[in-house]
Amino acid sequence: MWLVIQDPDDPLVRIVGFFDRNAPEGAKPGQTIYSSLPEDFGTSGYGTRRTQAIVEHCSQIPADRQELQWLFDFWLSGSEHLRGYLWAFRKPDIERARRLLDILAPSDVIRVLNYLVQNYWNHFLGWPDLIIYRENEFFLAEVKASGDNLSDEQKVWISNNQTSLKLPFKLIKVQKIAARK
Repeated sequence: MWLVIQDPDDPLVRIVGFFDRNAPEGAKPGQTIYSSLPEDFGTSGYGTRRTQAIVEHCSQIPADRQELQWLFDFWLSGSEHLRGYLWAFRKPDIERARRLLDILAPSDVIRVLNYLVQNYWNHFLGWPDLIIYRENEFFLAEVKASGDNLSDEQKVWISNNQTSLKLPFKLIKVQKIAARK
């Protein structure tokens, strides 16, 4: 999504700076990274203002899994600064995203990307704990102990999933069983 988010034709895009997040824990922050970002990025206003560009961009994302995986790898270098800004730059983050491309259908991936870009700062919260999968089948699972309750963010995600994402989802309650003697 970096092409639409960092679109130089967007009049609200400006240059921002943030510290390189690769600095070791406890060390001084690394160098300043400069990137272009819209001033309203992550808000619902951004999603509304850029609806046409987002829809057009999403319509260009390949519906073929192999093409989507190739495009993911091709766009990694171009998305580096945006991923750094969003704390999604480490190798495990990239491998996890690549694995999701193996599990989710391209149409699901496109819905998730569209959902996130519409209101990122609210939509990246509340996602379920797990993705359970086997060949050609998956569901997202939120796991709660018997005394745990859903957070407000999780309730919003569940509601939004029902109305827009429509991803298979299960709420799993685990109960403590007394140990046998």
